Amino acid sequence: MPTLQPWQRFGGSHAAWIVFAVAVLAGLSVLLSVTFADACYYLECRNTLAPYSLSLGMTAAGVGLSLIVGAVLLYRTGRHGRPRFKWAVIAAAGVFVSSCSGWQLMTVAPFDDRPALTREARDIATVLGRLPGVHRVSTEIDGLFSTVVVLSGEASAAQAKAVIEAFRDQVGAATDFAQWETELEVRREQSGSSFRAGKPGFVEAPDRAGLWFALTEALPEDEVKWTYRTWAHYSYGSSDQFERGDVGVGDISVKLMRASDFGGVTDTYRRLMQEFPGLSGARWQIGPAAAGSGSLSVANRYPTELEFSVWQRLNEDRSMPHSVLMASGTALPARPPRPQVTEQLHSGNLDDARVLAEQHLPIVAELGAPEIDYLVTTDPDDYFTPEGLRRICLEPSLSMTVTNRAYPANHPPASAAEPFSVRYRTC
Repeated sequence: MPTLQPWQRFGGSHAAWIVFAVAVLAGLSVLLSVTFADACYYLECRNTLAPYSLSLGMTAAGVGLSLIVGAVLLYRTGRHGRPRFKWAVIAAAGVFVSSCSGWQLMTVAPFDDRPALTREARDIATVLGRLPGVHRVSTEIDGLFSTVVVLSGEASAAQAKAVIEAFRDQVGAATDFAQWETELEVRREQSGSSFRAGKPGFVEAPDRAGLWFALTEALPEDEVKWTYRTWAHYSYGSSDQFERGDVGVGDISVKLMRASDFGGVTDTYRRLMQEFPGLSGARWQIGPAAAGSGSLSVANRYPTELEFSVWQRLNEDRSMPHSVLMASGTALPARPPRPQVTEQLHSGNLDDARVLAEQHLPIVAELGAPEIDYLVTTDPDDYFTPEGLRRICLEPSLSMTVTNRAYPANHPPASAAEPFSVRYRTC
């Protein structure tokens, strides 16, 4: 092997380390760019900070490995008097390949063959952002293509409807949206109120948005959220979609910001019954905004006087502090709705739960349904949903089904004297 002259070793060493230093600077620049610059994630480009993305991890691993291996080989070959330049070039090539792969990975959506919506998202944001009454527009894709429009404080109901109509027209004009489920959410800037509609409801959405706007004007200090024909999506497959239950008029949730007790819930319902009789077909949930304050929910109607009475008496008893979550499902053709009543104790004593259940079971049974789901729990995250499912199932709690003997289908002759019976349920 030919012997290198000292000037060759000296010059080659400096050139190799210069190339390696350039590779280090390039690698750091790429990592910073991936972290802080415009990023394309899940078929859409948008401004985002993505420090934990798969793309950043793969880029960092590739760049780091290339530089570490290159530095080790540069050092070892230099000690043995062999040329270093090729290892510096290999390290630089590794940084280049890792960087290009990382950028490319940011535009890839695994297991999803739907078209990318980069241009469409940009066009929608531009069109909606120019409309009067619009303060801010953002788009996002996570299984669904969703757009959020924040209205300015001076926006009107007509401007809110115009936003939905413009979004509907943009989606309808772009053929790539045919394979996507889309949603639009319109928010009011100060109150936190929002109206959200999915693609199947875009035809009726402008009129419903006008009613939502009127609701927010009637309840300016409260948070009014209305959802209509939205969709859920499992991230592992574009075909794993199902329509939520917010059909008909839609789901309307009202959080009372100033009311702190059950009386405000009753008063709000009574006011809505007078001022918005046409919204009786919605699925309602109204409760104080404070955590652990309870709520009263009804489906496709307003509460009855009997439900108001039961709600009032369950809450009035403050011998053991608790919150009441009361929901009545949709009536079936042959049976009335099946109510769900949850009482959440503000203590962890199961004996208190037993005492509270004994006191309140007769009140709950007055709802008159053939069967009633009743739960007394010490955990604030444990409750019945309006569909009759438990949010979680934890002990200590008492879960039971209350059967009314007075209902025609539940009238065993031997038990006619008993107004109701209780069957305990386990998790």
